[in-house]
Amino acid sequence: MAITIRATAPLDAGAVLPDALVAQQLRRDSDDDMALVNSHRLAALRWIEKHVAVSLQRRGWMVRLDGFSAMLRLPVSPVATVDKVTYLDGFGAAIDAAGLWRLSDNLLVPGPAQVWPATLVGPGAVTIEFTAGYVDVRNEAPNLTTSALMMIQHLYDGGNLDALPPAIGMLLDLDRVPVMG
Repeated sequence: MAITIRATAPLDAGAVLPDALVAQQLRRDSDDDMALVNSHRLAALRWIEKHVAVSLQRRGWMVRLDGFSAMLRLPVSPVATVDKVTYLDGFGAAIDAAGLWRLSDNLLVPGPAQVWPATLVGPGAVTIEFTAGYVDVRNEAPNLTTSALMMIQHLYDGGNLDALPPAIGMLLDLDRVPVMG
């Protein structure tokens, strides 16, 4: 099944990891290289989001699928709400799927006594708009915050994303959820 996903709102890196916290990690006294630090912070946070399939900040997301399957696993967690599900019927008309589904953790499944309707075949046949992310990642998933700070330090010291320190991967693995099937 083809899938595309994108955030419908940008990541506010400064809200996720405040300047003071990053400066403390880097032991910086000057703002001369703040543009570089901001770039490293955003790169680290976005890399972590992709690697662990989480949203580090509560914000909107949209996923497009080429059709319904028995259950739809939303590819970003933690899911707070599903705001809208639409599909293209066999004639290409956009139909609101309100009342056809229910949310169970990160799974969208047909509601009681419901089945997924037939859709147009092809990319974008089903669109799901949802809100996902932590309200306060520093308290809800501190290992992700720590790994982000370590990654920023690694990049700031001249490292790259191809050779991350093993401790970063170990911290991230605490939040990775294996998906089977």
